[in-house]
Amino acid sequence: MAKTKVAVVKTSPDTFIDDYSRLFDLLELDSSFFPGDCTAPVTVAADLSWHNFAPACSTAPWQVDAVIAALAGCGVGPDRIRTLIPSGHGIHVSFGEILNRLAHAAEKHGVAVFHSGEKNTGESFSVSAVTPALSRALDNISLPGEVVGNPLVLLPTLKSHCMLSAAGSLYTAFNALFPAKRFRAHRAYHDALAETLAVIKEACPSTLAVMDAAFAGEGPQARHLKAVETNVLLASTDPLALDTMAAKIMGFNPLSIAFISKAAEMGLGTGDPADIEIAGDSDTLPQLSFNAKNTGIEPFLWSLESSRSPLLHKLAILYDDIFYYVPVVEKRLKAFNKSGWFKVFESYRKSG
Repeated sequence: MAKTKVAVVKTSPDTFIDDYSRLFDLLELDSSFFPGDCTAPVTVAADLSWHNFAPACSTAPWQVDAVIAALAGCGVGPDRIRTLIPSGHGIHVSFGEILNRLAHAAEKHGVAVFHSGEKNTGESFSVSAVTPALSRALDNISLPGEVVGNPLVLLPTLKSHCMLSAAGSLYTAFNALFPAKRFRAHRAYHDALAETLAVIKEACPSTLAVMDAAFAGEGPQARHLKAVETNVLLASTDPLALDTMAAKIMGFNPLSIAFISKAAEMGLGTGDPADIEIAGDSDTLPQLSFNAKNTGIEPFLWSLESSRSPLLHKLAILYDDIFYYVPVVEKRLKAFNKSGWFKVFESYRKSG
């Protein structure tokens, strides 16, 4: 049986546009992967885990820019692309898309940006797959109208998570498609992520996951990461296979991660590294040993985020905005500001 392909490319601040294009070439992507007439939309789903910027926390602006450019090389023009930036309880998308430079990265190509979240309930979508965790959390499964029936491109980053070990493609998909009530699924997080992939398989004719690992984030959750520069890009047409490799890179055993093993058992993708072929710069894959454990105040904050109360969920993010960002994140940003990626990041600052 043929192995599932995960493409890997070494990258740098000077070459990332070409590097993303090569990533697509290694997967042999062309217009046939993005079916539909010349006007059928392709949804590019970003991860906005915090409105404040921190390396590896959310989708990077250069990731949006380079993926849109690579899609153009596959015959998908900017008029067909829609960039989805999720909102949610406590996440201020209007600030986040600016502070993370996501909106300008899309708009420089003339690509439309839309939001999913509290004010955008989406369209009800009936699935044949059994989705008890999602059904309990969401009441009914609704997807953004731009997603149903169209190709989906996910833009995860490489980061760890106390509950999931690896917060990659399925984490990004879950947050992007179900942002308004996603906190209600935290108590059955692994099941919810596997079921999200089942929903995508039914809703979208094709799915591509493109992971930016210019930085890898170690920590218990997306807003509390210590980033290390790794300068690698990964992509696969199997989001589960990409998460499998991401987990392995960070030093976790993918087969012991519940959402990966569950999704593999459901026949939704590849969860065993032995069944994955690395195409491209395999010798550049980082070998990390990340620790995603909750320590100190982290268990209390996660209990707030796992609560079914929107108010408590927002309170955890408010704590990070006030008591965590300035004393911790701003100090860590000093290293990022000395890297070549800072100049790239600032190039997406909207003038005027």
